[in-house]
Amino acid sequence: MRALSHASAAIAAAVLTTIAPAAAGPEVTVEVPAAVPVSEAQAATFGTGVLPAVGLYQRLSPHLALGLRARVGVLGDAAAPMDGHVDPGWGGLATLTFALRASGAGAWLEAAAGGGVTGADPVPAVELGAGWATRVGALDVGPAVRLIYLPAGDAGARLGPAQLALIGLELRPTRARRAPRPRPAPAIAIAAPAPAPAPTPRDVDTLLDVAPGCASDPTGCGAVVDDGEVLIDVVETCSVLADALDGRDACAAGGDIEVASDRIILADRVLFKVRRARVRRAARPIVRAIATAWTRGDWQRLIVEGHADVRGDVVFNQWLSQLRAERARAALIAAGVPADAIEAVGYGSTRPRSADHDANRRVEFVIVPRGATRTVPR
Repeated sequence: MRALSHASAAIAAAVLTTIAPAAAGPEVTVEVPAAVPVSEAQAATFGTGVLPAVGLYQRLSPHLALGLRARVGVLGDAAAPMDGHVDPGWGGLATLTFALRASGAGAWLEAAAGGGVTGADPVPAVELGAGWATRVGALDVGPAVRLIYLPAGDAGARLGPAQLALIGLELRPTRARRAPRPRPAPAIAIAAPAPAPAPTPRDVDTLLDVAPGCASDPTGCGAVVDDGEVLIDVVETCSVLADALDGRDACAAGGDIEVASDRIILADRVLFKVRRARVRRAARPIVRAIATAWTRGDWQRLIVEGHADVRGDVVFNQWLSQLRAERARAALIAAGVPADAIEAVGYGSTRPRSADHDANRRVEFVIVPRGATRTVPR
């Protein structure tokens, strides 16, 4: 068993460094189950035992992971063996298996295959498992149910093929979320405000000032007021979007569509179904309206940003927000916006805009005016 443990560690290190990008990092699981023999010969020979296991998993996608599992444990000694069999006492089992796990919404299914040692006999090992996990503090914890099948090896396992049922808990440390790196504020070229005109001196004529002139105005006919850069004609853009919504107010307070000074913000449900990245058919008029606003505005480029809330898996949120941004970009290109004028970037849950989770699930169309030097921050 000690040799098997050393082999497990060596194989795990080699496999996990090659099957997926190291950025995601491996996930560790610890399973603590009770083991009950269910095949006839084993049920008559052994009692309930414990077969803990450790697994290392590398995600291949948000819902699929490849893993390596090592299990070592014992079965208890039953009262008496079957006729013709020597009482083996306690039964030992060690296995090393490769596993493929599918997961979603907290539930998971798994199939694993490899080899093991039971008593003194090397045997093949097959596992099928299912479970559920929920977050408890720094751990994902939940029930796990498995069935282990051990065919009789060529050497002839003394009790023939074995089937064991495992029922217990699986624990997985939650992956710490990395704080997003500080990103420099995107640079937008802003023209300096024009200097205020110089005061106009009075002459010495005797004409009557019917209205106060520049000479009597301390600001020189009015100061230049800097109220911030406004890249979007909000009223006109809301009007264009309202046409796409059959006259409904496109910019109602607390609504699904918001038009700010440099961006159009859509709640995720405007364009997409839950946990989907395909642009809804019902959202195509909105996409065409944004394309129309593009043709009317003096815009140089659009940056399509996908955002998620902090709930759920970090890897999945990042993947979904990027894919949604790319799909929204493709829809705008189909609506007539030049492909070289649109960029797409997904920020996952790194840029919340409020404490409201629903408000953080959104797509933003950021406007870059002509002459600006703004780029997508990386």
